[in-house]
Amino acid sequence: MHVLSAQNRTEFAAIPELVRLTLAQGMDSLEPTLLVKATSLSLKYLLRLQCLRFVLLQAEPGWFSYGIEISDDPDHPALVWSAMERADERAAIEALMVSPKCAVFLFNEAVINVAWAEIQLDLSDSRARRIIGTSTFAPSDGSSETMMRKLFTDRDTGRAPESSIVKLELPPVREWLPITSKYISRRTNTSPISIFNEDEGGQQEELALWLTNSLHSNGAVRSPQIHEPKRPRELSDILLSYEYGTFLMESKTLSVMTRDVLPPRTKLTQDLIKHLQKATSQLAGGVKNIRRGYRVTDLSGEDVKVNSTHTPHVIVLVPDLSLLTRETSYGRDYFIRIMQEIQAFLHILDLTELVRMVQAAEMIVEDNPELTTIEAFDWYLMERAKVATQENTPHFSMLYRKPGQITVVTHRQAALSSHLA
Repeated sequence: MHVLSAQNRTEFAAIPELVRLTLAQGMDSLEPTLLVKATSLSLKYLLRLQCLRFVLLQAEPGWFSYGIEISDDPDHPALVWSAMERADERAAIEALMVSPKCAVFLFNEAVINVAWAEIQLDLSDSRARRIIGTSTFAPSDGSSETMMRKLFTDRDTGRAPESSIVKLELPPVREWLPITSKYISRRTNTSPISIFNEDEGGQQEELALWLTNSLHSNGAVRSPQIHEPKRPRELSDILLSYEYGTFLMESKTLSVMTRDVLPPRTKLTQDLIKHLQKATSQLAGGVKNIRRGYRVTDLSGEDVKVNSTHTPHVIVLVPDLSLLTRETSYGRDYFIRIMQEIQAFLHILDLTELVRMVQAAEMIVEDNPELTTIEAFDWYLMERAKVATQENTPHFSMLYRKPGQITVVTHRQAALSSHLA
């Protein structure tokens, strides 16, 4: 397992997808180490494909970015990248130019180290050496992202010079080694996380539990049971409730690890749309049952107090919101209609966006100590519901900026971080 430095942990917690090269302590000495943070969906493709493509990108003379291309789509593969900004990155690259041995560690949305491997990252290619040898650190004023955006645009329109983008095919990964972590929830349940677990739906629920459990002293409840007159049944995948509100969550996944053939993203989008329709129906039924006042318990039979008077939040948790970038039928009109029908705030989130919601709640409480974290989470989700009724698709992000400013990032602006359409 790789323990992130304080600087890397802060950056990995703040940025949804990125890579960093560093020199880390190995068995005997410092060794080049590649750290990759991406969505669980992208990481599963890396694990299944067992291959890596290292990319060097020179947007402007004097500095460069580097990253990992993930072949999850034949036309627009994902690219997880960072600009070289630090001395330890330069030191790691210089070490790799002498010897290609490199460790790579994978981190998911919750910054949990889920797998690692040893790879051969050979930088002897003359084109790579030219870019590295003529470059120093990227500007620290934020202009590097603007320049990278222009480079990607030029690439897609055929205007980028061939020498500005170098792709290096690395030897197949011999073996990805799993790293399993366990979280003890407030309700004293153990939640194990392993990206190799074939129960991908259960693993996404576990991650959602990790992220929401700390919002309230009672914790979140996985698989709460609603006691209908005929028999008990599952109310939702995750339940969180307090005196001023209730949150119901349905988690929908796409089972990438167990498929015989890895599907393109277009196929994943089609499957996800079917899940969306089912999830909203399930959540509507859950809201009705709460309002009927039926008893709710956890799996051990302990009663769970549920607020049935305030307008609830219903959340569909999906693997990757970018799969819905072009799904305008699930934009503003869809959100308005469903919210009016079930009289609840509707949200479609992925784990990255759920992390942002929780982080925002914690930041809001720092600015407003009279609030509790769950009250801040409740308010911030209300603000997100308002934005959802104005956007063309569900694929947008909300960023909380101190003091009290909210920035909405649309799918067109967000495309640079992952799939470049």
